[in-house]
Amino acid sequence: MLLIMGAILYIVVRFIIIPDSVRKEMEYNKAQYNAVTHNLNSILPYKSPYMGDASNIINLYNNLPMTVDRTFQLLSDELTLVIYYKDTFLQVGEKSVEMQEDETNDSNGKQNQVYQDEVFKDLIYNSTAAFALIDNLKKINYNFTDINYSVTRDMIEELYTVKLSELLTEKNWSVLVQDKLKDSEFVNNSMNIFAIETY
Repeated sequence: MLLIMGAILYIVVRFIIIPDSVRKEMEYNKAQYNAVTHNLNSILPYKSPYMGDASNIINLYNNLPMTVDRTFQLLSDELTLVIYYKDTFLQVGEKSVEMQEDETNDSNGKQNQVYQDEVFKDLIYNSTAAFALIDNLKKINYNFTDINYSVTRDMIEELYTVKLSELLTEKNWSVLVQDKLKDSEFVNNSMNIFAIETY
């Protein structure tokens, strides 16, 4: 009887509990690449009064969406973060969508729109997170190989009805930041605050 119970317990653990745990972990990890489903708690450890700590900034961005090949430069005198992406704007969007395992079977034009929308959401989300968590950060430049976007703390603050530091609760983050990113009109209008420089 004990042998049968042991065998049943082994089968339940081996073929039901472990695969379910692995599946949940994979779903959680995939959700971290999407601004709408990203977990605020994963970035709270990087809250800092100063932007001069390069490893803190890099680790923050490594735990935000749009984690693609890039380098960082901190201009401490100007309180500015510069991020250099090694791909074009749309290539970064494509890689971000692939990390979420979203499949798009539409025409190339529609795919490009999906990639653009993804980068727009990520730029707004990542900028909000960086300014909310790094108290003295004043400006962020996002440099792609074909276009540059820059945004200031004041511009991001205008998007919200509360101070950036007040966004850092699960409820406020979900309602005031992530839910708004589901609205394509909000996303497109918000991108108007970003200064653009093309090549």
